[in-house]
Amino acid sequence: MVMKRSALEALSYANRLARTSLLLANPFAMAWDAAKVKRVARMHLRDGTLIENVAGNYSLIDLVYEIFVKQVYCQQVTIQAHDIVVDIGANVGVFALYAARKTSGAIFAVEPAPQLAAGLARNLELNTMKNARVWRGALGGGAGTLALADWDATAPIQSLPRFMDENQLDQIDFLKMDCEGAEGVVLQTTPLTYLKRVRKIALEFHDNASSLEHTELARCLQAAGFAVWLRAKPGVPFGYLYAACRETT
Repeated sequence: MVMKRSALEALSYANRLARTSLLLANPFAMAWDAAKVKRVARMHLRDGTLIENVAGNYSLIDLVYEIFVKQVYCQQVTIQAHDIVVDIGANVGVFALYAARKTSGAIFAVEPAPQLAAGLARNLELNTMKNARVWRGALGGGAGTLALADWDATAPIQSLPRFMDENQLDQIDFLKMDCEGAEGVVLQTTPLTYLKRVRKIALEFHDNASSLEHTELARCLQAAGFAVWLRAKPGVPFGYLYAACRETT
């Protein structure tokens, strides 16, 4: 007997909800909100971390589940105690908050959408994250302007090398990327001298939108001296790529 898609989705949602609730200071309040309005706007984790969402964004349950529970960005590479982290596609800061639990080093959070960037800044403020900075913009192949149709806004674009220069980043210890397909052009246009200043990379690839598919991204990084691991399913355009400078493996 084949279950209806809606029933499968309900089971998947219940699983995410149950596993995420284990992190919460008051799981019953979240369960009540989820049952009542099907949307959770705020979470208070057991370690004191506060996370707020903004209207029109992805589900906060899904964001926390992916980053805190499944730890999708730290399955082959990890954040160490004093790592400098750059978070490209920071959204409302869930990964930045996760990274802050791991490192006392600087965290640079990059988010182009103004509503999400405001939510990001709010979450950093709520958690007194003095080691984190927000840049409202996008990384790409060079200077320009990005149109954000879903948010009725635009954002400045700059390259990764320029971002590193402007922020005086001699080294990036952990580069996280979830930039809706821009990962290809960002890595394509970053000279080898700059790539060699990045120690670890964790990115979500978007083969349907990127200038480089994940196998091409892997070859590009391997040629630059990285060890590369892939989490990909045949026929699915999304997945994860992890890379580490061979000197760190």
